[in-house]
Order: sequence, then structure tokens, then C-alpha cells
Amino acid sequence: MDIYDRIPYSAIVNRKPLTLPDGGRVIVWPVVNLEEWIPTEPLPRRILIPPGEGSHVPDIPNWCWYEYGMRIGIWRLMAVLKEFAITPTVSLNATVVDVYPEVAEAALKADWEFLGHSYVQKAMFLLDDEREAIFKTAEHIK
Repeated sequence: MDIYDRIPYSAIVNRKPLTLPDGGRVIVWPVVNLEEWIPTEPLPRRILIPPGEGSHVPDIPNWCWYEYGMRIGIWRLMAVLKEFAITPTVSLNATVVDVYPEVAEAALKADWEFLGHSYVQKAMFLLDDEREAIFKTAEHIK
């Protein structure tokens, strides 16, 4: 696809206002991101920086904040979303279905919309075949 092959340009000052249901003024799209990070590989993001800006593998402190989310945080978030009758989209790595089946099953049972977010958490530019990875992700989540 060409970068310019997109919705035709229209300046906001030259188009009619978007009318939302019930007189709404803001659209909110809640997306919950669920990833599986491999602790034996360098992590793509770090919250806790080790002394001297070094990089350690395994990066246990940073891997643990992610793991906390999958063990505890997600269940708290699901409870709040349910309490307020909010049904989000879940953006997940395909391997979450295998590594955290209870989380994936709970999202499915709650009728969340599933969106593929790579097969496993890593930089897409490191993949040999991006198209294959996208197809593999979609098929695995199905």
C-alpha cells in the first residue's frame, strides 16, 4: 500500500461536525494491552534502569512489573471494567493464549474484542518475515 493511499484529506474547518449518539462530545476506545515478554531475551521497554545504564539478561526487575500485571493487575482491571459496564478491545500477543490461558479465557468470556499484537512481544523489525508473523498471530488467536 502506498503511504498516500488513504482516506482523502479534509480539513476540520471545512467539514460538517461529527454528531455522536446521545449528544456525546468525546469518543473513547478502551484498549487493554496483554503481552508475553520472554525473560531470557532483552526486553523492549524498561521502567527500572540498572546502574550505569547497563543491560542485563535476564532483566528480572523489569520483567517482574510486567508479570505482576498478568498475575494481579489484569484481574483488578477486569473487575473495574465490569463494574462500569465497559467492554474494551484486548490487544494481545498470540502466545498469551498459551502462557496465560486463564487471562485469555476471561477476556473471551467477558466478550472483549480481540486484536492481534504480534505473536510474542518483540520488535517487528527483527522478524525475518513480517507478513508471516501477522498471519501466524491471527491464526493462533482464532
